[in-house]
Amino acid sequence: MLHQPFEETDYQMRRASEEYECIREAEELVLNFKKENVKTFVIAAGLLYGKEEAILNSHFKQAWL
Repeated sequence: MLHQPFEETDYQMRRASEEYECIREAEELVLNFKKENVKTFVIAAGLLYGKEEAILNSHFKQAWL
């Protein structure tokens, strides 16, 4: 199986699966919350990985170096 490296613009094609739609909706609520003297942030991994993360090795190495 040949893996293609991720590009900066790939995030635009990402869609939350139905299983995680409620999390995405919660993030939107937090980001759209407006109240004086309150700042909101959503901190999350841009890409979930695990088990077969070998495709990310070069990215991790570049970030480390």
